[in-house]
Amino acid sequence: MSRARELAKVGGKNQQVLAGLSSHVGVSTFLNNVHMFANLDVGGNVTVTGTTTFNGGTLTLGDANTDNIVFGGEIDSHIIPDDDGTYDLGSSTKEWKDLFIDGTAHIDTLDVDGNAGVIGDLTVTGTTTLSTKLASSNLANSGVSAGTYGSSTAIPILVVNAQGQVTSASTTAVDSTTIEQLNTSVACTDTGTNGLVTITVDGSTVAVFDQALLTVTGNILPDANGTRDLGASGTRWQNIYTSDVDLNNQAKGGNTIDGSWGSYLIEEGENDLFLKNRRSGKTYKFMLQEV
Repeated sequence: MSRARELAKVGGKNQQVLAGLSSHVGVSTFLNNVHMFANLDVGGNVTVTGTTTFNGGTLTLGDANTDNIVFGGEIDSHIIPDDDGTYDLGSSTKEWKDLFIDGTAHIDTLDVDGNAGVIGDLTVTGTTTLSTKLASSNLANSGVSAGTYGSSTAIPILVVNAQGQVTSASTTAVDSTTIEQLNTSVACTDTGTNGLVTITVDGSTVAVFDQALLTVTGNILPDANGTRDLGASGTRWQNIYTSDVDLNNQAKGGNTIDGSWGSYLIEEGENDLFLKNRRSGKTYKFMLQEV
């Protein structure tokens, strides 16, 4: 029985079964299925017309980085690596040219060597650190015209939103001596008379300054009760001109004699000087001796 008949007998009518070592020199044509139960070594080129399926095992293409793998067709499935976060796509010296993605790119760390352009919205969750300043041409137009606002006759009014963006800019007109604060008008006027300066609030004069005198049309009050001094131990006022003297040391605390505090009013009479105890309501007269 010839070798061809033995193969046909073992494999059946529609199959070719090669068991053991078989060498084919030249062109071999198999009209039906060919089953290989051991290794297949091909020392030349292999051309397959039709669909090629590799089932199971590991498929290795090439045995050195000098081998080339060329895809003449298109990939019609997912490309998924065997291990997560292990293999690279390209290298630092052999980079892919362009990457076209129609969908979402899930990337742990994005390191861009050149420029990056975003068409549409860019949403960042987390902290954004910029090594250089943003170019003004890349910032969204807030609608505010660029320029300088305010002058000696106009005060700038700027509106800033929560993101620090100036959303509105305008000015309010004033003259060189008047500042508008809410509904109060304050004016400082140099009268031109020997350095005399007048402070006016809502049309009423409240203070007048000259080189040696301060004239006040209202009261002068400290910002806290019983804590501020008028003068100091080394810098005293020369004379005090006053009408009645109203004394009260409650805010300061008790005196250094018996620790109590008092409230007295010293009033002048035509011939006498009177002392009224505001706490007890009693009134006293100073015993004055003419000298």
